[in-house]
Amino acid sequence: MYFSYFFYFLIVFVVAIPMYLKKMYRQFSEALFTVSLTFYFCYIFFIIFPVAGPRFYFPGANIDKLNGYFFAKILKFVLDNAEIEGGAFPSSHVAVALQVLFFTHKYLKKIRIPFTIMFISLMISTVYGRFHYAVDVIGGIIVGIAFYLTAPKIRTLLGGERNIR
Repeated sequence: MYFSYFFYFLIVFVVAIPMYLKKMYRQFSEALFTVSLTFYFCYIFFIIFPVAGPRFYFPGANIDKLNGYFFAKILKFVLDNAEIEGGAFPSSHVAVALQVLFFTHKYLKKIRIPFTIMFISLMISTVYGRFHYAVDVIGGIIVGIAFYLTAPKIRTLLGGERNIR
């Protein structure tokens, strides 16, 4: 479970590197714009409506109490040194991972099945690891779908297609 949650830190690279190496510059740009827009939305939402995750709110829900090996220790270090208390809803982990899932199904068919498994595992691990509430996952799914569908229109309005090779 901790590997699945840790995988989030590498998730954008799952689509970005193969697309760039295959010279899929338009798709690369599309994916990075969509993911970036989603991150910006989530971060602004976290500032306006801070929601503490279960590990901050419930006594005894801290990651210190959870068992795990290598990835649990890495996550504990990252969370103790870099996590903000008010960034639980919506789950940017789920929103961005869902978008990456959509892009793998659309453009990188060879990795779509393993990535689908990782996405499902990531959703479960966010709640299992006490990083998010279940409603945060639902919110992440809604935000992920909403920005996946609206990002192309926003990108067109901003003239995003002009500078792509």
